[in-house]
Amino acid sequence: MRKGFRALGLSILFGAAIAASPASALTISTFDGSAAGYGNFSNLPKVTVDSSDVGKSFTVNWNLTLTDPDLSAIGIFTINAFTATNLQLGVSITNTTDTSLQAALMSVAFGIDPNATATISNGSVFDGVEAGNGPNQTFPGGFKKIDVCAFASNGCDGGSINNGLMMGSTDSFIINLTGSFGTDPTTAMLLAFPVKFQTEVGSFEFAGSINPPNENPTDVPEPGSLALLGSGLIGLGLMRRRKENSLNRA
Repeated sequence: MRKGFRALGLSILFGAAIAASPASALTISTFDGSAAGYGNFSNLPKVTVDSSDVGKSFTVNWNLTLTDPDLSAIGIFTINAFTATNLQLGVSITNTTDTSLQAALMSVAFGIDPNATATISNGSVFDGVEAGNGPNQTFPGGFKKIDVCAFASNGCDGGSINNGLMMGSTDSFIINLTGSFGTDPTTAMLLAFPVKFQTEVGSFEFAGSINPPNENPTDVPEPGSLALLGSGLIGLGLMRRRKENSLNRA
């Protein structure tokens, strides 16, 4: 199992503006993400937590409709503990992509303010973590301003599809973040949340949307922005060509 710290960078996208739940100190909002990645990104999500949020959770939904079937996943992030120097997140990720498409989830990432180092434990698939110093860090697909990445293979760039989280599977793990989170209040801001998929038709990196705290997952809105690797676009073109040929022969 891979442990420890590695220099890293990533950044991310999310598809819709989210309203915060007035009953919770855990606050979900958005920020201008136009500088992140190489796409035209906006309304990226951020989640502000403080020490009163221990035990609370928020849900991240990922969905990409350009594949057939859609690529999709759900992540539940729980604040297990929060002190002036340590933030512990319990994370459960499910790859909800239909099994008719071979698609493995390879990495999931987020930014954190203030910066922090990270370790990972308890994951059976996601057992590696990279952590760096924010603004100059990158995530596959051109995303920037991401500090922490949990990965399932050789790193955040991907690896063998057989090492990823396969369709219909769930993995749970703990990320321990060490930093200077202040006192009275102890706070941190988690930013964005991009993911990387490896599939039989190419590789894809895109963002999702966040549900308010303590709510069950809901239908996922289409991402307002996304980044695709060239291999993914080529694979989609081949997929569409095969479908057109099938229709012509019918």
